[in-house]
Amino acid sequence: MLWKDRYAWATNIQPEPALVRSLRLRMSERYCVPFNSVQCNWHDGTSGVKPHCDPYRVVAMLRLGAERTFEVGEQRRNGGGNFKPFPMPHGSLITFLSGGLAHRMLADPAAGPCVSLVFRLVTPPQTFASWHDKPTYNRSRAEHRKLYDARVSEYRAARASEPTEAPYDHATLIGDMEAAQVAAGRQY
Repeated sequence: MLWKDRYAWATNIQPEPALVRSLRLRMSERYCVPFNSVQCNWHDGTSGVKPHCDPYRVVAMLRLGAERTFEVGEQRRNGGGNFKPFPMPHGSLITFLSGGLAHRMLADPAAGPCVSLVFRLVTPPQTFASWHDKPTYNRSRAEHRKLYDARVSEYRAARASEPTEAPYDHATLIGDMEAAQVAAGRQY
């Protein structure tokens, strides 16, 4: 499969359902990052995710449906492996606060179907096939970091100048899920 085909999702923008928009905005507020992309992944028990690293600074993933074990470890250039399992039952939230951690999900035929909603701030360099070309790899990553940091700074400056509103009621969807995970000792 060609890279340009594999990453067609980056330019194939779909209408955003109201619930997904609400979750995206809530995640943006929580992490002070203007997430502009929500990737929805459906998995049955036979599907897995190969080990990989994302070049994003902050990524939040919300798990819905059957429990699956998500594993986080070191990058290959640091020796790789050493994956630590994180069971993710329905409503779990896992957040990567800096790019570079390797992660994977092994197939589990005993598990039922689940959905992962992955919240990211995507920049234009990531939407081109050249993102993966070795001759331009470092240059496109540097441009991504520059644009990412500028967008986050603009977002945070705008939020700082806004009047302070009352905090969200903890009975919101994300609040309920986080409270349940903290109570169960599963907030990661």
